[in-house]
Amino acid sequence: MVHKITLVQACEGLLRSKMAAGLSPHTIADYKNTFKKLFLFFDGEIPLQDISRKEMVEFFAWLQEDYISNPDGVAPRREKPLAPKTIRNIHTNLSAFWVWAIEEDFVHKNVVKGVDKPTASPPVIEPYTKDDVAALLKACDMSHSWKTSASIANTRPTADQDQVVIMEINPICAHLA
Repeated sequence: MVHKITLVQACEGLLRSKMAAGLSPHTIADYKNTFKKLFLFFDGEIPLQDISRKEMVEFFAWLQEDYISNPDGVAPRREKPLAPKTIRNIHTNLSAFWVWAIEEDFVHKNVVKGVDKPTASPPVIEPYTKDDVAALLKACDMSHSWKTSASIANTRPTADQDQVVIMEINPICAHLA
């Protein structure tokens, strides 16, 4: 028998369950961020069992096409669409949420399971150029200038050691030393 519960109540229940299981604060925060997006799309008072696979497809399409992230925090950041990896993580969180809801007899099936998991390619890593490595090696020699006197800079006692580390990481450019 399915017990009636709202989306908000179910989300709060999952969070309490995950906290009781000792999940990290970062994992709990990730679930909370997922639920914030879910509440922007759905009315939080909707009965959980009324959410369909079709509506979840629409939710993920909305995340892909229309949702604009406005990151908070100390450093200012620009508004931007969600990264594919973030949307994939939201899918994983919501799938776990529906599995929990089935175990708690709040729903009969996992409506997220029927939604294809978004693809996320690994980020492209741009290698350092020879000029970049040369600049890094040069930067090892002197400390930053002081705020009060731009002309003051000190030699760094660890310059040779720092240069060796850079050359070990970038053996192709070691000849620049």
